[in-house]
Amino acid sequence: MNHSSGTNPSPPVASSGGASVPPNWRTALADLAASRLALINLEIQQAVTSGLKRGVILAAAAILLVIAWLVLLAGGIGAISVSSGWAWYWVALSAGGVHLLIAIGLLLVAKKPAPPSFKITRAEFKKDREWLANFQSPNKSND
Repeated sequence: MNHSSGTNPSPPVASSGGASVPPNWRTALADLAASRLALINLEIQQAVTSGLKRGVILAAAAILLVIAWLVLLAGGIGAISVSSGWAWYWVALSAGGVHLLIAIGLLLVAKKPAPPSFKITRAEFKKDREWLANFQSPNKSND
């Protein structure tokens, strides 16, 4: 398509990997640091939530261990043994074993490794290092 005004549109500016270099790099660097701090704050909140969930699971396992111990010692199991015809100690050991298996299962769930923390922040820091390296490269070629 020909332009009748006689002016050619300016050629597109070649960019090295996305964003162009801002005129005020200090402001851009401050904005970048502020955004990274906000991202770190968000991921810290997520890590705290994950830690709280793990703490709740460990607390539940501890409570079930106490219940297992109490059930093993409880004399009230005698009533069940009388109605079922089993010796009271077998009933107490069975109930304690069930609670112990539940507690072990919860401990195994809590022992699973947590997902890696701050993976988004680490990826952004990697991009920042690449951006800073590219930011300094054009200046060296112009000298």
